[in-house]
Amino acid sequence: MELETSNGEEEGKQVVTRTIYLNRLNEKINLNEMRKALFAVFSQFGEILDVVMRKRLKLRGQAFIAFRHQESATNSLRTMYGFPLFGMRMCIQYAKTDADAVTKMKGTFVPRPVTEKPRENPVPKKKVTATHKTPHLASAPGNPIASHVDASTSLMSSHHILFVTNLPDSSSSTMLSMLFSQCVECCFVEVQQQMSLLHKS
Repeated sequence: MELETSNGEEEGKQVVTRTIYLNRLNEKINLNEMRKALFAVFSQFGEILDVVMRKRLKLRGQAFIAFRHQESATNSLRTMYGFPLFGMRMCIQYAKTDADAVTKMKGTFVPRPVTEKPRENPVPKKKVTATHKTPHLASAPGNPIASHVDASTSLMSSHHILFVTNLPDSSSSTMLSMLFSQCVECCFVEVQQQMSLLHKS
């Protein structure tokens, strides 16, 4: 159910409905807890037919309260405007249209057409391969450099730490520093259980 809000003019120029629109509600409060709190606070003005809230991002911090009687909506708007609820002062105005609960009660309910947005075709994921190998290192026969480059590693090309795996057991920090100093400026090399971390300056 999508409801519209009034334009904030004086009450005499507004469309007076049995549904009020609230905004500036505390978004950190759980949706069900906020609904219960609004029901408890506003039920003093009369019978509430429905409290409508949505999880969608653009509708957070907002609510619609549908009353059975017009006087209840008017009294609640005048009395509760600016009332602090969960540390936030509420703004209240009449909704431009009544909630479905009100129109069903009045016998004027008309189902709204459901318009589904066309789903966008997801972009096919391309297989990421290592394309920026240094020619000197890639062409050397029997090179102990890892033959497998993980896709997630290749996406981190702008990071200052290079992860090297599948190294021979005889690899040492000194060997790796000498090897990679030809390509990048290495600050220090750290070897941890068959994984080397080369920190660039």
